[in-house]
Amino acid sequence: MIPKKLKRWARRAFAPDHRTRGAVQAELDRLRSAPRHTRQSSDLLGSRLEIIDGASFCSSYDAIFGRQLYSFQTLTATPRIIDAGSNIGLSVLYFKQSYPSSRIVAFEADPAIFKVLEANVRNAGHHDVELVNKAVWNLETTIEFCVEGADAGRISSDHHLAHEARR
Repeated sequence: MIPKKLKRWARRAFAPDHRTRGAVQAELDRLRSAPRHTRQSSDLLGSRLEIIDGASFCSSYDAIFGRQLYSFQTLTATPRIIDAGSNIGLSVLYFKQSYPSSRIVAFEADPAIFKVLEANVRNAGHHDVELVNKAVWNLETTIEFCVEGADAGRISSDHHLAHEARR
């Protein structure tokens, strides 16, 4: 039998909501200082989180979890959320933490980043999130997507300019 004191210590050591501000900052500093586009992992959000670029992760983490940019008021316990450009899934994890019964469809066009998104969402136990390896566009068409390898993938400017010229 495990003593209560040891259980309490283990919860504080491994659960992110029990981490000290200093421990969170130390983890963010570690991730931020890694060379760009270097794969890493972290348990900062409680489950194993695959990270493809420390600087991008830290920027997104600050915006989503620190400044709460994705927070919104809802009148339903099951809001429908369409996440168009989910990257590695921080937004999905935030939405599921804030709105546990939400119904989420998460799109990510970059095939390599999509695999990381899948792993992160599944590692967090969110098997009810619909993951789609496609870009979101305003027409049913085929578009050229430029892969950057972190958080700066985008629709090809050539495709965008051709689309604008047709309008």
